Amino acid sequence: LRRWACDAGIVPMVLGTRAEPLDVGRLSYTAPEGIRRALIVRDGGCAFPGCTRRPRRCHAHHVRYWLDHGDTALDNMTLLCRFHHQLIHHGHWTV
Repeated sequence: LRRWACDAGIVPMVLGTRAEPLDVGRLSYTAPEGIRRALIVRDGGCAFPGCTRRPRRCHAHHVRYWLDHGDTALDNMTLLCRFHHQLIHHGHWTV
């Protein structure tokens, strides 16, 4: 079944209690709405220590970068404000 699913382009997804995707693997770079809502509940805003930016001012960031084969999944993402998102990509901080 896994081989057929792979050949057919079917990707297994982890779903939350309201059937929202919380893990879409490599299917998408952008966090679906279900993952974004789960990040807001879990992180409450920017994950940088001491930062108080609200969730609506934050980006969904891949901890293991998508280009480095990181999945678009709740357990591989966090919220970061614009400033701290740039900081992490310039190598001055790690999650």
